[in-house]
Amino acid sequence: MKTKRTQKSGSVVIAVVIVVLVIAGLVGSYLQLTVSENRAAVRNMMFQGAMNIAEAAAEEAFRAINHDDFSGPGWVQTAQGPAFRLVEKFENGETHTMHAIVLDDGDRPNIVAEGRIHRNPEVSRQVRVVFDRIPSQGLFIEGLIAKDSISFAGNASGGADSYNSRLGAYNEYVDDGNGNIVRNRFPNGSVGSISQVNESVEINHWEVFGYAMTNNTEPKLGNHGRIYGPETPMGVQVDPERLVKDFYAEFENVEHPSPSGARSSVDGSGNNQRFGDPNDSEGTETVYKLDSFSVSGQRNVMVYNDVTLIVDEDFSMTGQSSVTLAEGARLRIYVQGDLRVGGGGIINTGRPGQHPVPADLIIFGTAQNEGDQEIRLHGNGAMHGAVYAPNADLSLQGGGNAGAFFGAAVANTISINGTYTYHFDEALRDPEDGDANRRPIMLEWREVIETTDTFDFNSVFKTDS
Repeated sequence: MKTKRTQKSGSVVIAVVIVVLVIAGLVGSYLQLTVSENRAAVRNMMFQGAMNIAEAAAEEAFRAINHDDFSGPGWVQTAQGPAFRLVEKFENGETHTMHAIVLDDGDRPNIVAEGRIHRNPEVSRQVRVVFDRIPSQGLFIEGLIAKDSISFAGNASGGADSYNSRLGAYNEYVDDGNGNIVRNRFPNGSVGSISQVNESVEINHWEVFGYAMTNNTEPKLGNHGRIYGPETPMGVQVDPERLVKDFYAEFENVEHPSPSGARSSVDGSGNNQRFGDPNDSEGTETVYKLDSFSVSGQRNVMVYNDVTLIVDEDFSMTGQSSVTLAEGARLRIYVQGDLRVGGGGIINTGRPGQHPVPADLIIFGTAQNEGDQEIRLHGNGAMHGAVYAPNADLSLQGGGNAGAFFGAAVANTISINGTYTYHFDEALRDPEDGDANRRPIMLEWREVIETTDTFDFNSVFKTDS
C-alpha cells in the first residue's frame, strides 16, 4: 500500500513540474516577445527621430541656397559642393548628427540631407530635395497662394484656370512657339495655402482647372465644387492627381523703398493728373514717393512709361475714379498702409497693338507683420496684374458681383467674393526682365530608400565617433 501511494504522489509531482515548465516557457516567450516589441518600438522612434533630423538639415540647406549664404556655423566648402554638419550631444549620452550637402546636377541641383542617431545600434535616414532655379523677380511661381487661408464665397460659383500672356490673349487660339496652334487656356489655375489648419483652402462651389495645394490638410468643397484637369474623367469631383498635400513655400517680406530724388506729388492737376510724361522717350523711369494717394468721383489718373509709385500710408480709389496705364506703360505700386481700389479700378491697357500683360502692373504690400495690411481690389471690369503682399489680407471682387482677375497673387489671407473667374498668367513665373541671380523652387522632396542612391557623408566629413 505504501508503494502505491508513493507512486501516485510521484506522478502528481511530475505533472506539476510539467505544468510549471510549460507556464515558465509561456512566460519566457511572452517576456521575449515584450522585449522584442519594446526594441522595435524604440527603433521605430529612433528612425522617426532620424527623419526629423534629416528634414531639419534639408531645411537649413534650402535656407542657405535661398539666401546664397553658406558661411554660417557648420558649413564648409568641399569639392562636391557646400556641405553642412552639426553634432549635438545630450545629457543621456546620446549623440545626434545632422548632415547636408548641395550637389550641382546641371538643370536640377539637389540637396541630400541625413539625420543620424548614435546608439547601439546606430540609425540614420536620408532625404533628397530636387529643385530648380527661377529668376529672382519670379515671385509668382503659382496662382493664388496664401500663408494662412484662401476662400471662395460659399454661395457663389466661379472658375480658375491659366494661360500665358506671352502667347496671346486668354482663350484665343495661339501659336505655342513650336508651330502648334493651341487654345490659350491651360490646366494650371493653382490655388493653395501652407497653413496646417484643416479646410484652410475653401474651394466651395468653384471649379479649379488646375491644382489645389495644401500643407497636409483637406480642402473644403461644396456640392458643385471641382478640382480637375484635362485627363480627369467626367463625374469625378476631386482628381487625386490634382490635389497636392505637401505644398510648402517661403514668403519673403518686401522692404518699403526710400529712393532719393523721387517726386513728392502727382504731376498735373484736376482731371489731368498723371504719373510720368507722355512726351518722354519710351521706357523713361519716374519714381514718386507720396505720403498717401486718394482719388474719387470720376477722376482718371494716367500712367505713362515706367512708373514706380511708393505710398507711405493708404492708397484709395472711390466713386467712379480710375488709374489707367497708357499703351506700353508699366506701374509698380509699393504701399505700406491699406490699399482699396473701387470704381473703375486700375486699367491695364496693354502694349501697343497687344492685349494687357499682367507683369506690367504689380502691387507690393510692404507691411512687415501678418494682418497689418488690407488690400481690396473691388473695381469694375477685369484686373490684369499681380499682387505680392505676404502679410496682407487680400480680397477680390468684381463690380456687381462679377469680374475677372488675370495674373497672380500672394498674401496672408485671400478671399474671393461674387461670381468671379481667375486666370493665372504662367508668364509671371519667369519674367522677361529676369536676371542671372536666380532663386530656388522646390520640385521634389523624398526619402532615400535605395542604398545605391544614398550619399556617403564620411567621404566629406570624418567618421562620426
